[in-house]
Amino acid sequence: MDGHLLLHGFRTMSTQAASRLVAGRYRLGPVIGRGAMGVVYRAHDERLARDVAVKFLRKDLAAHESVRDRFEREAMAAARLLHPNVVTVFDSGEENGEPHIVMECLPGRTLADELREGPQAVERTRVMALEVLSALSAAHALGIVHRDIKPANLLLTEHGTFKVGDFGIAKSVDGLDQTETGAILGTAAYLAPERIEGQAATFRSDLYSLGVVMYEALTGAKPFVGDNPAAIAYAVHDSDPIPVRDLRPDADPDLVAAVERAMARNPDERFDSADAMAEALEPASTSAMLGGVPNGDVLLEGETGVLTPTDVMGVGSTPTTTAVRPARRRKDKRLLIALAAVALVAAIAFGVSQRDDTPGGTPPATAPSTTVAPGVPATTLPAPLATALDRLEQAIQS
Repeated sequence: MDGHLLLHGFRTMSTQAASRLVAGRYRLGPVIGRGAMGVVYRAHDERLARDVAVKFLRKDLAAHESVRDRFEREAMAAARLLHPNVVTVFDSGEENGEPHIVMECLPGRTLADELREGPQAVERTRVMALEVLSALSAAHALGIVHRDIKPANLLLTEHGTFKVGDFGIAKSVDGLDQTETGAILGTAAYLAPERIEGQAATFRSDLYSLGVVMYEALTGAKPFVGDNPAAIAYAVHDSDPIPVRDLRPDADPDLVAAVERAMARNPDERFDSADAMAEALEPASTSAMLGGVPNGDVLLEGETGVLTPTDVMGVGSTPTTTAVRPARRRKDKRLLIALAAVALVAAIAFGVSQRDDTPGGTPPATAPSTTVAPGVPATTLPAPLATALDRLEQAIQS
């Protein structure tokens, strides 16, 4: 069921719908959408005094155990994903033989609605992708593949943040594939080529679908089109899309390269993970620049990156994008340098405290003279500081 079904069609509450109370607390309002598996109502949670969306499985489908199982898996999969970029599932149950799921009801639109008005700004596309990748990273970490990433399933909050909705055909990869053999679920235009061949969905097929969404967001057109789903599937499997750079010359080359890699026909040529794709999409730097060096950052000799004071001290800093990103592993060398820098900060603090606490201002015991850099005269340093400097130098050179 498309995510936009959670957003449209509620203007006034019908008297008939308002009279129905589900699970003793959810007062149903108007229907706000219908999909292949059921119908969605806007409702009011009378216990917590908030609006919600209640999705019911169609009665004819509820009679089939396999479909009921899939609907229940949707609730369980989505409930496990407590993430700022995932539509939250609050509750589930059954009423008069109809299984239902209770979700947050978002007041905004979907990316599909925005794309009807034309292409997205380049940076808007980048932020959207980072937010979706953050959600996919969380899902993939739990072994959950979304399987139906498309604009209609990317919902907007009132603050403009994207949330991934509709895990209705999600599958846990650490269990059995519960879908019918060879069945293709999802929208053909966003399906990875291997899925058209009937292969199982994987993490990389989610990344492919996001690449297609990004292509459409940047160019205002789908990369593969046809008169019917079969024609679209054939195009996805055998055709090459018009290059993004031909349709959107102003797009950041790194962003374009990420889209093309995500849409590689061979899954092995795509990104290894959602985190890897997100890293490729990150702008080089959005920090304020001061003398060619990001303000407040420290460039270490021989390093290609930047180690900030917040990296050293472990204090959170303001993110440069609205995407919520999981922490990444730093390289061993980076970790050694950070630890050495922490030791350096601690040594400096120790030296200052020792000088301040010594009666009469007598300096503490000193270490042998240490040469700070070639051409710089040797200076006498407190022992802890000299040791920390030696460790930092060793870490940088290793």
